Amino acid sequence: MEHEIHILPTYSTPEVIVDLNKGYASIIGKSVPEDSMSFYKPVIAFLDKIRDNEISKLSLHVDLEYFNSNSSKFILDFFLKVARLLNEGDLKEVSIDWLVDQNDEDMIEAGEDYMAIVKLPFNIKNK
Repeated sequence: MEHEIHILPTYSTPEVIVDLNKGYASIIGKSVPEDSMSFYKPVIAFLDKIRDNEISKLSLHVDLEYFNSNSSKFILDFFLKVARLLNEGDLKEVSIDWLVDQNDEDMIEAGEDYMAIVKLPFNIKNK
């Protein structure tokens, strides 16, 4: 069974890593793909593999310099999937580091909004 997905960044998509062996996931870069569903859907579906593995902790590292409104829906879906796994007991612990430039009020607000919606512990940190 495959335990890792790694998508290299492009001009319009972020680097995405989900490593179930390490209990680690990251989204880094810029997210403005033409078809956000095609990009994010396999990543979100990959999280279902957590149920088939003995993963108790997941550490998420999010360092997005920019994302468009279409991407925001799928980023939210990603967080909602993680929240569901936690609430259903498939995960015991989740930590999220949301990295921002200290003067980027839009990204700080986005992290706060996601945290309020999904009810997961976000650590909003300066880069």
